[in-house]
Amino acid sequence: SDYVTGTTLVAEAIGGWWTGSIALIAVAGHMLVDTGALIVALLAAWASLRPRDHRRTFGYGRTQILGALANGLLLGAVSAGVAVEAIDRLRVTPERIAALPMLGIACIGLVANLLAARFLHRTHSHNLNVRAALWHVLGDALGSLGAIVAALCILLWNMPRADGIAALSIAVLLVLRAYRLVRDSVDVLLEATPRDVDVSEIVREVCRLPGVVSIHDLHIWTVG
Repeated sequence: SDYVTGTTLVAEAIGGWWTGSIALIAVAGHMLVDTGALIVALLAAWASLRPRDHRRTFGYGRTQILGALANGLLLGAVSAGVAVEAIDRLRVTPERIAALPMLGIACIGLVANLLAARFLHRTHSHNLNVRAALWHVLGDALGSLGAIVAALCILLWNMPRADGIAALSIAVLLVLRAYRLVRDSVDVLLEATPRDVDVSEIVREVCRLPGVVSIHDLHIWTVG
């Protein structure tokens, strides 16, 4: 999937410069982060399998959480940059955009990202780091879809501002995803209770056991 993402990144970056589309450049910028994110995911997955030692007596399992946190922060930073550029584009008269090549490049990007997402979806359910990479790829797919809609608006109804609107929409969606990813990573690092666990219900169930008078100093946390 890293190879697919890297190839599509180059195609959309060149396409955005050639067609004058900020939406394509936005997707390419996000895919630049994605390429690094997928590399971080692979390195973190490898590091998490290292055996524990005298310095890391709990092992290296949480390197994947650190990788997910780094991915979320990078995604948020790139999304903010895209938003600023899109707003600047909307404030001025948009330059001429080659809508037909833009449409073709965006379609290629959509297909490539869907293929990468299918590959990552097989292992994302119980791995926050792989889930982070999947969110990146799905964000790219949404970005390509937004670029397709913008290209059609320009091509059919001569609406060049649709390009800036699409880029801004992509940025908003990605900021929301970055927030969720950072929040989940920080929860793990702070050893927060899993979101699907009801602590009060556990206390009630334990107190119903024969011989149990009360329960105190209860700790429930997320390991990875």
